[in-house]
Amino acid sequence: MKKALLLLVLLNGAVMRLWAQTNPYQTAMAAYQRKDYHAAALLFNPYFAAKGEALTSTQLYDGACILALDGQQDAALSALHILAEKRYFSSLNRISTDSDLSSLHGLPEWNKLLEKVAENQRTEPGRNALKVKAAFSQAKALLMEDNGRLWGKPLWSDSLLALDPQHRVYSMEALAGAQNSSGIWIAQAGERELNQSNAPQVYQGKSYAVILTSYLADSSATIIHELFHLKQQHDISLNGNPVNYLDDYEARQLLRLEYQALRDALAMADKGKSKNSVTANLRDAILFRTLRQSQHSQSTKDEIEIESSEGLANYTGFVLSAYRNKYDLAIRELNSREQAPTYTRAFPYATGPAYGLLFDYLGIHWRTGLNHAYNFTAIFRQANLGRISASDTATFKPAAKRHKYTDIHDQELKRKAAIDQKINYLTQEFTQKPVLRVKLADPNYNRSFDMYGTTVLEGIGMVYGSITGTDINGKNFGSFKTTTTGTEDQPAGVLASFDNMVFRFSLPLKIEGNKLTGSNYELVLNPGWAVRKTDNQGNLEIIKE
Repeated sequence: MKKALLLLVLLNGAVMRLWAQTNPYQTAMAAYQRKDYHAAALLFNPYFAAKGEALTSTQLYDGACILALDGQQDAALSALHILAEKRYFSSLNRISTDSDLSSLHGLPEWNKLLEKVAENQRTEPGRNALKVKAAFSQAKALLMEDNGRLWGKPLWSDSLLALDPQHRVYSMEALAGAQNSSGIWIAQAGERELNQSNAPQVYQGKSYAVILTSYLADSSATIIHELFHLKQQHDISLNGNPVNYLDDYEARQLLRLEYQALRDALAMADKGKSKNSVTANLRDAILFRTLRQSQHSQSTKDEIEIESSEGLANYTGFVLSAYRNKYDLAIRELNSREQAPTYTRAFPYATGPAYGLLFDYLGIHWRTGLNHAYNFTAIFRQANLGRISASDTATFKPAAKRHKYTDIHDQELKRKAAIDQKINYLTQEFTQKPVLRVKLADPNYNRSFDMYGTTVLEGIGMVYGSITGTDINGKNFGSFKTTTTGTEDQPAGVLASFDNMVFRFSLPLKIEGNKLTGSNYELVLNPGWAVRKTDNQGNLEIIKE
């Protein structure tokens, strides 16, 4: 008995050390994916005890599943109680049919929990309408106060929709088939009418800035961000494709050095330091940027365009939002984007606010309308803030030393080994094994994806770990969504060609009528499309009959 107790103490001590050194939620979920539910529970329990109600709703739900599968019904119900009572969790169908929670079904507390979730579901539209009304009113007041001073034209528009997870839309304008609640019009959209993403989208024949209801509580930053897109798109069309080279080993190092120099410049601006001090760090950031872009000049145009789109939208959201400390917000954005596993699509959300705020601090006249792209390097040079040469290695070394080069270099070396292994695995999956292939008939196809879950396969395409594809005009094969990203050792995804016209999936496990189910995706074919075998190796293709 004493030996068993000692073993338990040692095991708990090891779990606590692991909890302190790693991301406990992700580690617990990795054990859950392996179906090692006891190990997952040992990892999640101390995290739950330490964080409690501070956990996200996703973490609470996943944790409840883990605890229920490990036989810890009381702890599982405790997590679900927080969701139902404090977070107004309303997905009744999900919670009542989730097999992970089946061990709770016979408990008296279970029916009470379902009653609360059902009540939340009934009252959700009205509660959301009040939140939408308050958020839209705040954003309107902020933008009416700006009155076009920032960009030379007013950004406010009533063409604004909030979208909740149940595909309900909330609008200040009357919508077809809508009901009014607290001055907000509520309509039920179809599952394929709007993507679950913050973006300008077309609804009932009109372009709207669409905001997910989960983003309404960020001091109007996201609402202003999307309204900026809506206005900018009237004046110019900009490319928003991922900049693939930014996940290369050398490019990531240089981008991280740029981030650090921008952080240092923003910190000095926040403290009201001299313009010379801020400019010195900004000059280092531009040096790292110049070196990086000189090695990949073929991608510079795409990089400038996505920064002029997403970067300037994020800058505008920061500047005109109700957030008080814009510099601190920009630093936190840099920290968040730097920690992302991939940089190809996320980088402008950090660089746009950073450069914009620094140019403003230095008194540079740089905002000249929404009808052209903005090159931050060119703006720096035109302001005569210093000469930068991509070939000046003597300048690079001391600049890199000033901005934590050694730490960044060591971290990126470790990352390179892990990403190379992932690339090799995915390359084999999509080039050496049979696949299901489909080519778009029309490029006007909606995609919504996790920008942090992409992997570039050089010369092949981009693998999206989490992606939804929606046919918006009936001209393409159908719609699909991924259901899992796989595991660390066996990642999964959908491969898209670099021109985004061809998708490759793993072979379907099941085909039932027009529905295809794979190990990591679900796909629904439109009428008139079918699957056929293309060769003796087992490859399949979706074609129009």
